[in-house]
Amino acid sequence: DLVEDVERRGAGLEQRDEEADRDERALAAQAVLVSLLVISLFALFGLLGVALNQGLYLSGLRYTTATDAILLIATIPAFTLLVATILRHERAEAGKVAGLAISFAGVAVLVVGSGLGAGRNALVGDLLVLTNSFSYSVYLVLSRPALERYDPLTLISWVFVMGTIEMSIVALPSLLRTDWGALPLPAWEGFAYALVFGTILAYGLNNWALRHSSASRVASRNPGPANASRAATSTSAS
Repeated sequence: DLVEDVERRGAGLEQRDEEADRDERALAAQAVLVSLLVISLFALFGLLGVALNQGLYLSGLRYTTATDAILLIATIPAFTLLVATILRHERAEAGKVAGLAISFAGVAVLVVGSGLGAGRNALVGDLLVLTNSFSYSVYLVLSRPALERYDPLTLISWVFVMGTIEMSIVALPSLLRTDWGALPLPAWEGFAYALVFGTILAYGLNNWALRHSSASRVASRNPGPANASRAATSTSAS
């Protein structure tokens, strides 16, 4: 009887050890899955907030005028409110809906006017800048809940890491062909301005504000695209 009791206790201990091992493996797999989901989320933010945002804007600026680009960037608050309302992050109010209608009516007039007056290239440029505005608006709305969990500096650091990787996939061939030594001083000054004011300060302050306010409110006071547009305009003019 004593031997049987010892064997039963030993079997019970082995079973508990096996269950503990299974629980540890399940927790490890869950941790890996969560990490992959978080990285995927940051990659999405990098795509919307950096790669598509800046890539589409600068591409559009090649075909349209700086004036049209800045006017179209002003649609970011309207797009942000539209996306936030559709996703039920914010409530639609009569005044906001009226503002949306007026904003998009102005965009329609500007885009159609570019297509009829300035030609096809200007229309393509306007549409690229408009898509850039929409992309950045989606980024603002989707990243707002993430800032309740992550520190703004942590989030924006990961967003730029992912955005840089994504942009490099497309931009690397052009970067390798560029004669960096031939660039004039004003071009480097424009790059420095865009890096410090249009990127680090603008995005950092933007994320801090986004953590404490709604996406549509932040979009209506968003300094990022304005600084980036001035830098890009001055660089392209050089």
